[in-house]
Amino acid sequence: MTLIGVGSRVNDQLQELRTASVDNVQWTLTQLEVELLVLDRAVNTARIHNTDISKLADVRQRFNVLYSRVVTLQTGAEFSEMRADPEISLGLEEIMRLLDGSVAIIDGNDADLVEALPYFSDAAREMRPQARAIAIKGIRIFSERSARQRSVLSALLTTFSVLTVVMIVALGTALAFLFHQFSVAHRESLERRRTTARLESTVGVSLDAVIVADAAGVVIDYSGAAENIFGYDLREAIGRPLVELIVPEKYREAHLAGMKRFLDTGEKRVIGQGLVQLGALHKDGHEFPVEVSIAQAAGPNGPIFVSFIRDITDRIETQNKLTQALEDALAADNAKSSFLAVMSHEMRTPINGVMGTLDLLSATDLTDTQRQYVDLAKVSGNVLLRHVNDVLDISKAEAGKLEIHSDVFQPEALIKEVLSSNEALAEIRSNTLHCQIDIAPESWVIGDGFRLRQVLLNLVGNAIKFTENGQIDVRVSQSATDTRLHEFRITDTGIGIPDDQLDRIFEDFVTLDTGYARRSEGTGLGLGISQRMATALGGEIGVTSKAGVGSSFWVKVPLSAAELPVVSKTSTPAARPQLPNGHRPLSILTVEDNPINSFVLKEALESFGHSVSQAQNGKLGVEQARKISFDVIFMDVSMPVMDGVKATELIRQSDTASQGAPIIGLTAHALAEEQEQFLAVGMTRVLTKPASLADLEQVLSDIGSSERLLRKGNDKLLLDHEVIDQLQNLLGAPVFQKNLERFFTEANETLETCGELKTGKEVEALIAKVHALAGSSAIFGATELQTKLTLFEQGLNAGVLEAAQADFAALQDVWKNTHREYQQTDQSGA
Repeated sequence: MTLIGVGSRVNDQLQELRTASVDNVQWTLTQLEVELLVLDRAVNTARIHNTDISKLADVRQRFNVLYSRVVTLQTGAEFSEMRADPEISLGLEEIMRLLDGSVAIIDGNDADLVEALPYFSDAAREMRPQARAIAIKGIRIFSERSARQRSVLSALLTTFSVLTVVMIVALGTALAFLFHQFSVAHRESLERRRTTARLESTVGVSLDAVIVADAAGVVIDYSGAAENIFGYDLREAIGRPLVELIVPEKYREAHLAGMKRFLDTGEKRVIGQGLVQLGALHKDGHEFPVEVSIAQAAGPNGPIFVSFIRDITDRIETQNKLTQALEDALAADNAKSSFLAVMSHEMRTPINGVMGTLDLLSATDLTDTQRQYVDLAKVSGNVLLRHVNDVLDISKAEAGKLEIHSDVFQPEALIKEVLSSNEALAEIRSNTLHCQIDIAPESWVIGDGFRLRQVLLNLVGNAIKFTENGQIDVRVSQSATDTRLHEFRITDTGIGIPDDQLDRIFEDFVTLDTGYARRSEGTGLGLGISQRMATALGGEIGVTSKAGVGSSFWVKVPLSAAELPVVSKTSTPAARPQLPNGHRPLSILTVEDNPINSFVLKEALESFGHSVSQAQNGKLGVEQARKISFDVIFMDVSMPVMDGVKATELIRQSDTASQGAPIIGLTAHALAEEQEQFLAVGMTRVLTKPASLADLEQVLSDIGSSERLLRKGNDKLLLDHEVIDQLQNLLGAPVFQKNLERFFTEANETLETCGELKTGKEVEALIAKVHALAGSSAIFGATELQTKLTLFEQGLNAGVLEAAQADFAALQDVWKNTHREYQQTDQSGA
């Protein structure tokens, strides 16, 4: 458009130049002066020939020509620009004035004209300078005008040329761009054709079926893999409804409903949802599993659906085989666990007899040699028991059932206990034991002392086994940056470990000395167990060693500082094996099928001053418990005819004379979940075989004296003050009072929860709380409260809600009286 405008202006300028009478104007201007000269000459000629009338006609003619020339200059449009000049305008007016003044003479008679000829001659001479000035000025004006027009035309032509060049360049650029676009489009077209060809080849060789259907579900494309998977060839499939081809009869209605729902509402349940596993139908009628992914695309007549389908028959079969293999492996693992449990029982049972017999034997009068033999037998028995425990701990760790508990203990006392238990073994190998305590003396910490003891026993025992005529040092210290982190280091001067074996030392069943002539015995499990336990405790374990010089094992575990219990100086330990003051002999029933264990248990209990009755299986034990009111029943778990679990259930659920008696389970089944099962059926405590004399004495002490065990007399005791005094002396008054308040809070909260009897998992949680409170009651000497809680727990376990509700009413009264007596005791003590 710009170019057209410029061209139009150029055309206008050319037209103006074409029509402009510049030359005529200039000629007219110059002719003005010429006409004056000609007029002057005609006048002069007429004056010379004044008698020649013809000369006057020439004067009149020249005057008229001059007059006409001046009128043209005054009125002609082409002279308007010139007339705008004041000088020219005045000059023309002056000339016209002179001419107008002579018109009458020119038009008059000849005589007057002849007489006026001198006037005309003077007037012509007077007008000549003005005419010359007008001509010169006018020519200058019109020259400037022409220059301006030429300049404008030149500028327009230059602009037109530039625009023309720009347009040519733009056209060239446009042509180049169009050519480039054409090339790109051509390449893209070729690439699309190649892509289409590749896609067709890919789809053609794909093992997954590709089926394209329109909005009506009619097949419009069908890959070769689909022919192999579904059995239909391309001609059979094209144009047929997809639902009739590959959808089983039982799914067709749902398929059609889903298609309709999508077309009506756009709701997608399968389309665009990724891989979906469905059932498909083969041409021959059999169904098989497929994996389907459906995508939506735009088609010429509405949406189309592209289905990618994979036959997963082989995968499902493989998964089923793997599932079966997993089930078989789990069954094998369960069988292994069961085997370990049985082996635990079978091994612990004779060990129980051996260790119990040795305990009884050591309590008799022995010579020094005989006592040395007994001590050696005890050492061997403890080593054997440790191996059994190692196997069970491996099983627990692999099953993820290695339990960690928190208690309060002294690291210094723990180390001394570990060293004391290994003194006999160290003496056999001529080793000396030494400990170094680099922590605050008699400090108390919170942690799992039992598991830490196992780790240290393994490490110290390992050091003793591989050291002869040497020294084992045990050192405990705290980290300088984290006081919770305690390091236990066991250093020996034994045979050491080669560098190439250090990476294997913590693997299970690794024994570096494997020959028949090896110098040390062991299963190779101790270090593996120690590593698992250290990790479970939140710590780590490591070793540095040099062959022929010795080894240094270290364990780092976090142990938080605990409040120091204040032990009364007046407290005295209970005499052993005599009965404590104020305790009467108990009537005890032992139910044990193994004759040796039964004999050892009977001898041990009688050595404490108690009377013991025996039964060889659970059935006989139930019969005796039904007839006789025993103070305590020791019940073996695994027995022929009737096991201890069933016997305990019958004693608790039936109206027997010993229904409320404490039942102490004896078992080699050391797995925690099994022990929980034993407690759930009504056992009061569970002892793991082999049970030592100290274990038996402790459990009887925990249960209480005969006054606390008798539940049928009229002189029932609410509190056992002896137990309370012993606990207060042990803990010190401040700590005892603090824990007593916690016991009160626990009792109030538990009894409040018992107010509404519930069902399902809530009952299980309630039973756990009642059981825990019963244990706390025993510790704090609340004898009658413990009895009522036990009866209430039995009612909940048996599902007899009416009886449990009645027990709860009595339980509330007992708690009120117990709490009142606690307060009275506290006031009297103050």
